[in-house]
Amino acid sequence: MSPTKLLSLEEANERIPLLKSIAADIERTWKEVCKCYTDRDRLKRVFASSEEVLLESSDIDLKHHTKRLGEYIKEARELGCIVESLEEVIIAIPSLHLGRQISLCWKIGDEEIDFWHEVEESYREKSRIENFVQERLTK
Repeated sequence: MSPTKLLSLEEANERIPLLKSIAADIERTWKEVCKCYTDRDRLKRVFASSEEVLLESSDIDLKHHTKRLGEYIKEARELGCIVESLEEVIIAIPSLHLGRQISLCWKIGDEEIDFWHEVEESYREKSRIENFVQERLTK
């Protein structure tokens, strides 16, 4: 991860309203991408003889949704954020903590940033943000 800017917790939380909108777009579009793959597989099984025309239509939808998904990911990057998971819509925000780079974590549905993790870790190894703030105050 090599962000152009490291954001403070306050700066990251200020981006939440925009992230909510982008995350909703990502969530909706990711579901459409998954549906395209499911539909494509179903078409292959059911219409073995006339699948080419149907698959072309399915491919056009898939390309359209994939392109839109890429645009939403780019929007998040322009805010200084990294989409860690499309399926769960988890966003990492590069930050600095006690002199080392970390990732603040935000997940769709959260009102603010509640977690963080080391750069080489994932959301599954997250720590509560209270620990982040407490460490900063005691050092």
